[in-house]
Amino acid sequence: MQTSFACGLRRQKLNRKKAMAIYHLSVKPISRTDGRCATAAAAYRAAAKISDERTGELYNYTRKQGVVSVTLITPKLAPKWSHDRSQIWNAAELAEVRKNATVAREFEIALPSERNATQRQQLAHEFAQEIVTQHGCIADVAIHQPGKEGDQRNHHAHILLSTRRLGPDGFTEKTRELDDYNSGPKWVKKWRERYAQLQNQYLQQAGSEQRVDHRSYKDQGLDLIPTCHLGPSATAYERRTGLPSKKRQNWEEYANQRLLAAKEQGELERQAQEVESTIIALDTDLKAALAERDGQRVYPSAETINAGKASFLSAYQQFQQDQQAKQEAQERKRQQEQAEQRAKQREAEQVRLEWLLEQAKANKQAQEAKEKERREQEALRLAQETAQKQEQARLDEIKRLQDIEATRRRQQLQAQAAQRRKEQRASQLQQWLQEADAILNQGLETLETELAVTQQAEAKAEAAALAAQEAASEPIKSVEAASDKSLADSDDGHCNETEHLQQPKTEEEIEPEAEPPVQDDGPSYSPW
Repeated sequence: MQTSFACGLRRQKLNRKKAMAIYHLSVKPISRTDGRCATAAAAYRAAAKISDERTGELYNYTRKQGVVSVTLITPKLAPKWSHDRSQIWNAAELAEVRKNATVAREFEIALPSERNATQRQQLAHEFAQEIVTQHGCIADVAIHQPGKEGDQRNHHAHILLSTRRLGPDGFTEKTRELDDYNSGPKWVKKWRERYAQLQNQYLQQAGSEQRVDHRSYKDQGLDLIPTCHLGPSATAYERRTGLPSKKRQNWEEYANQRLLAAKEQGELERQAQEVESTIIALDTDLKAALAERDGQRVYPSAETINAGKASFLSAYQQFQQDQQAKQEAQERKRQQEQAEQRAKQREAEQVRLEWLLEQAKANKQAQEAKEKERREQEALRLAQETAQKQEQARLDEIKRLQDIEATRRRQQLQAQAAQRRKEQRASQLQQWLQEADAILNQGLETLETELAVTQQAEAKAEAAALAAQEAASEPIKSVEAASDKSLADSDDGHCNETEHLQQPKTEEEIEPEAEPPVQDDGPSYSPW
């Protein structure tokens, strides 16, 4: 949008008593009918990179210059993802299903050059916030600085609005009040008036006496020629060629015609005033003459009066004829000037056409050279791709054979490792069995030894017990035997033996009682 200040900006003529600041506000739809989309518009205005999820196209304008600031303004209940420019405009695109849908709406406003960058940004954001609060949509505000070759006062902002309201769950209903044929123009008029009020407030805060008016010159009652909006195409053509565009030529011709018409109108009014003043002067002289006549009591005849009237009418008709001749001469001069101007325009157009033909020829040659270079590059690229594919195929085949060899080697190593593990397990198992047999044999020997020792101890204990029992029962038997014998034998023959039997044994003769053997279990071994 780096057009000159003829970009639809309303100006005030220098000869006015009070200078006037620049005002501009236009509303433009972004519609699929024109082949446009919201993602591309947002990426261009914000100098960003956005991928369109609906079409799969990538819009990358990160190299664009002149973008001062970009800000997303959302309603209060908007979701968190709405602060992502790519997500919000992709959601706006996906919310529309019709092929001729209006996917976005743009408010383009001029910012006052009398304020600094921060104040211009505050003005744009305040105006966008009011639109968001009123309609519930989102606003993507992109502030652009003037172009290098354009008017350095052309600070402006692009406010890109969604055509649907944004709620906590995403986009909902359409903002029909701006689409309707009846209410839409009223809302646009209201926003134009509101922006003029805001801009005047900021100008007043800056101490500037300049003011803006959103109304047209006609509504303001001013007989001024409005400026013409050239547009980006005509402006780009003028910058590229250095020649006036057709649109500018048409507007200048129209302005010249308006100026000539105003000049002729002014000349006619001046002449009418002169005639009127002449009539007044003649009337005054006539009255003075009549008064003088009345004083002298001299009354002119009717013939004299009629002759005077005829003379005046003749003079007046001559004056009108002179004025008409003068107007005809001026008209002929104007037509001659127009003819000369048209001839100059035709010459300029001829020069422009010749230049365009040369440019077209040069462009054609350049395109042919580029096409030839492109074909050569394409052929070289195809050859490189073929060589790369062949090299890649060879590398893939080598890699495949290497993979097969590696797989075979790995399988072989795995088989060898498995065989070694099997042998190791068998060897270890054999060793474990031998150790188990040794431990079992040792345990059996230990058990046999312990059993033999236990049996010996038990035998000794039984023998000692029998010996003790016999030793304890022997005196009793001896007494019984002696008593029986004394009864059977004589007193003399058996007296000594009885005494002998009744004598107690000495300590040496009494055998000590065998103690039970201490059982020693020995070390405990487990065969496992």
